[in-house]
Amino acid sequence: MSADTPGITAREGKALATPAVRRLARDLGIDINTVPGSGIGGRVTAGDVQASASGVSTTAAPPARVAPPVQPAAVIEPAPRETPAPKPVSIPAGEDVARIPFRGVRRKIAERLRASVDTAVHFTVMDEADVTELDQLRKQLAAASGEKVSFLPFVCSAAARVLTGKFASMNATVDEAASEIIQHRSVHMGIATDTDSGLMVPVIRDCDRLGVLEIGRQIGSIAAAARQRSIPREQLMGSTFTISNVGSHAGRFATPVINAPEVGILAVGRIHEGMVVKGGWFRAGKLMPLSLTCDHRVVDGATAALALAEFVRLLENPSDLLTPARV
Repeated sequence: MSADTPGITAREGKALATPAVRRLARDLGIDINTVPGSGIGGRVTAGDVQASASGVSTTAAPPARVAPPVQPAAVIEPAPRETPAPKPVSIPAGEDVARIPFRGVRRKIAERLRASVDTAVHFTVMDEADVTELDQLRKQLAAASGEKVSFLPFVCSAAARVLTGKFASMNATVDEAASEIIQHRSVHMGIATDTDSGLMVPVIRDCDRLGVLEIGRQIGSIAAAARQRSIPREQLMGSTFTISNVGSHAGRFATPVINAPEVGILAVGRIHEGMVVKGGWFRAGKLMPLSLTCDHRVVDGATAALALAEFVRLLENPSDLLTPARV
């Protein structure tokens, strides 16, 4: 390195150093001209100054001889860590509390949720869909059929199209024991249902082959059976994707826990009025918040974002949602 390198100065008999290093030497009371430089071209570094202040030599040691490579030793798997026993909760004496046994259905639900969080790598993408046109279509269908029609069957119909189209890879479950991803051809839609015993997920089989009205009827039937505890056990198993209608209570966006072994779950928030901007124009409309949570081991972030965009597109153009996604 030459003495005229920008930021570094040197004159005959003077050390080659930057202004910052010279300032450090002055602060430490060190004559920088007496400090041997270990930098490129003999430049004095901050480390040289600090070593000189502590009386440590910075003279470079001869390179150590490199030992010949040896074969790696056998890998020894560490012993599994034991889960510490839970400690009892300390409650002040005389505190008025009620103790409720944590067992039965609620305990099973808790164990499944814990296993999902411990296994799947959760991440969530969120957006809103303008469902103003969908609301009008929903009301027209209800008037024509004489049935009560909610938004949820349309969301299920949109999900069936997403999961049988470009994003069929998300209609999947993970076989942890076999280390395999199982992609399903049929969409078996899980409907998260709040009951007195906790969250249950009854399943609509072959949802991709049902129209909106039939989906709506099945949602009402399985939800009632789940709340009455009369639903068959096999109808609580085998879902390939789950929808959670959190907006039926309150709240907009959510971070739902994946219903393992699935790889995705969609939370639908409470529909609210808001401003919709399109083509430079704005108007009041109905907005549906959507939160899509995926297992990052299986679904990439870009895939989830594009899938959510397809959900939004379908819900904003709802005319195709009335018929089955696949015959």
